[in-house]
Amino acid sequence: MMTVMQMPVLTGDSLMEEVKERTVKVQGKRGSSMQGVVNVLMKYGVSDSEIE
Repeated sequence: MMTVMQMPVLTGDSLMEEVKERTVKVQGKRGSSMQGVVNVLMKYGVSDSEIE
């Protein structure tokens, strides 16, 4: 069983610079594409230069 949490996007002073530098592992549904993950990240404000 997987727990899913829907949370609002953090912006401005609610973000600590140190946290933004951490690695995040994203796991999608079976059959998900890496481009789909990149598109979602960019939709929510992550620039393509921040994505490896």
